[in-house]
Order: sequence, then C-alpha cells, then structure tokens
Amino acid sequence: MIRLCSTDCLRRLKATDMKPMGINPCLSCGACCAFYRASFHWSEAEDHTAGGVPLKMTQKLNDFRLFMIGTGGAAPRCIALLGDIGRSVRCCIYERRPSVCRDFETSWQKNTPNPRCDKARLAWGMQPLMPNIEISFALQFVTNCYAPEKHSSFILIIFLPSMASEIHLQILKRCFTTKEESW
Repeated sequence: MIRLCSTDCLRRLKATDMKPMGINPCLSCGACCAFYRASFHWSEAEDHTAGGVPLKMTQKLNDFRLFMIGTGGAAPRCIALLGDIGRSVRCCIYERRPSVCRDFETSWQKNTPNPRCDKARLAWGMQPLMPNIEISFALQFVTNCYAPEKHSSFILIIFLPSMASEIHLQILKRCFTTKEESW
C-alpha cells in the first residue's frame, strides 16, 4: 500500500491517537496460561519472598520447584487466569505472578517470534501474532524525511499490510486520510 500523506494530517496526530499501540495482546488471549505448566523455584512463593506468589495457588512439583494449580494436568488452565481464553482475560495475581510468567514474551514483543506463544495460540484456535508497524515508526520516518524548505506538500510512506495488525491499519486509516493508491 502506498499512501501520499499531507503533512497537515501528521500534525493532527495526538498522544491519544497512539494509546491503542500499547494494548497488550495477552489481554485478549490467555493461551499460554491454559497450555503450559507454570513451574518456578520455591523461593518465589510468599512464604519465602514478601509479595511473592500466593502459596495457596501453588502445588509442589519437586524439592526445588512449585507450579501454579491447574497447570499440571492434561487440560491445563492456571488458577490465576480469569476470563474467556481468546476473548478477554487477566491474571488475578499479575503483580505477584511467578518469573516463568513474567519472562514469557509474546511473539514480536522484541521484534522476534516466540514459537511457544505461537504454539499455545494455535492450540486454542487463534492465529499467531504478527509483527506491527507502529505509528511511531511513521512519525519518525516523516520527521527524518520532511523538510519544509523543500516545498513538498506530500510525503510517500510505504506500509506492508501483511506486516501490520488490524488495529494499526485502522489507526493509520484514521490519521492518514488523504489520497491513496494501492499497488
């Protein structure tokens, strides 16, 4: 998709236009919490660490590890997971969750895929996450390329739809409402 964007439309962008970029995909997923065993060292539990994982939500795995209740069987679902998988979920102990949960990254969180995230999502009938093209990238591109002294009233920005999530495309459509050509 090639868009010719007037610099005026870029000036209309506000901080509120960029807030949807911060939506955590985990809040509409929860697949990893209902696919993997969440095991961690016993020292992360509240009886050894202030503000640690609530002991009543754990089971002993071995002498060194505990796991979250519900994640140890054939049909796992963490006891701390609230909501409907694939729709709207949250962790009821988010601030106290174990390191295995804190360290689990969504695919493309750091510009790389996570095969474990993808596998869990697929098991629950969801597509793997795709990399995002953010508005901040577009703004940086424009800032670096636009020079008022060149008398240019339009800027050429190229977006690859296969790489952008639907929410980003919606934001871009709202912000860049000028002449458009798709090739």
